[in-house]
Amino acid sequence: QSLLERHFARELDYYDIKFRMKHKAYRWIWIHSRGRLSARDSEGNPLIMSGIHLDFSESKKLINDVEHQREFLRNILSNLPGTVYRCSAQPRENSIFWRVEFVSPNVKDMTGHDADYFIGMGLDLYAQQISPDDKARVFTEINSALQEHRPFKLEYRLRKLDGSLVTVEDSGRCIVTGK
Repeated sequence: QSLLERHFARELDYYDIKFRMKHKAYRWIWIHSRGRLSARDSEGNPLIMSGIHLDFSESKKLINDVEHQREFLRNILSNLPGTVYRCSAQPRENSIFWRVEFVSPNVKDMTGHDADYFIGMGLDLYAQQISPDDKARVFTEINSALQEHRPFKLEYRLRKLDGSLVTVEDSGRCIVTGK
């Protein structure tokens, strides 16, 4: 049963649907249609209907383009021999909280944890896995590089979820956005 039929049968207050339609210029366009019955005849049959048809072809194209770019990047990231991440600095009273905004799925190979484990969390969750023998040196170098707005490149040991140690190479840079 179509949405329009369900609306006519009083199952829905209105109908709201997106579909393709052939334009008078013989090209296909995307339509967003939304409407409702405003009157019925004495037998309850649909009499007057009002609504809108909106051509959202350009928006649909932009959405598809973004989805294709995401899939393209997802494929690239999944084939890299390492992990890609992005963090944002959130100032606190006497420190900075580094919130993990993105981490590629192959972080699981490196840490034993799924990417979702880190998303939205602070870098201190990741830092807990850095070998205690390397932690001070790692923090000092990264903080220095961030203050000087220069890239950093480090090698250190990381304890995986299974308890084994792996040596990782970490490189990054501070990107200042906005004010």
